[in-house]
Amino acid sequence: MSILYVMKIFKEAGLPDGVINIVTGKGSVIGNRLAAHPDINKVSFTGSTPTGQTVGKAAIEGMKHLTLELGGKSAMIAFEDARISDAIVEGARASVFFNAGQVCSAGSRLYVHKEIYPPGHRRCAGRLTERGRDRRSAQSGYHPGPADLQKDSSIRS
Repeated sequence: MSILYVMKIFKEAGLPDGVINIVTGKGSVIGNRLAAHPDINKVSFTGSTPTGQTVGKAAIEGMKHLTLELGGKSAMIAFEDARISDAIVEGARASVFFNAGQVCSAGSRLYVHKEIYPPGHRRCAGRLTERGRDRRSAQSGYHPGPADLQKDSSIRS
């Protein structure tokens, strides 16, 4: 609903009709029609790989420009020569929790070479556990949510 409210504000501000279009509805119905429509020149989709394949096929049929961001959950890799420094640990933590993890490129997986895994794992796990707690949770069972994470300047890039 928030995007519909933002659209209302744009309209009240005088944004001409057609500059921004918000289309709501079931993706399998609306998405297919948009991707196949002859007046649509570019299709951009972020979501699952199977749905992206469907969207891509519809766009290709009409020779449209196409951008797909599929599967999400970008992996980070630490090779054998990596130094598991505070900066790397903090970067990994910030990558997954930035914007409460609601980012296509959220680094939710960290692959660490087996030679540096034990110390790297301990350091990352310790840092995540440490940053995941706050005074309120210890006292009242409170668990920080997205708004709290956004207040934490250490996770902004």
